[in-house]
Amino acid sequence: GFRRISNNPYRVGIAPLDVRECANKAKYFPKEWITPEGNNVTIDALNYFLPLIQGEPKIDYLNGIPVHFRLDQ
Repeated sequence: GFRRISNNPYRVGIAPLDVRECANKAKYFPKEWITPEGNNVTIDALNYFLPLIQGEPKIDYLNGIPVHFRLDQ
């Protein structure tokens, strides 16, 4: 499984995990990450998500169409 080591820089470690501990399980959004007004998220939520969503991937295009993979002939 993956275990977060740090947020800045974002680093994860890999550790052995019994598949019965994670298979067919859902990780729900913690209620404490929602503001009391119910219309926003807390700093803790932002700190968790930011390393996962920041930055932009480099996308190659060919004639205006994204190239996801290339097949060698």
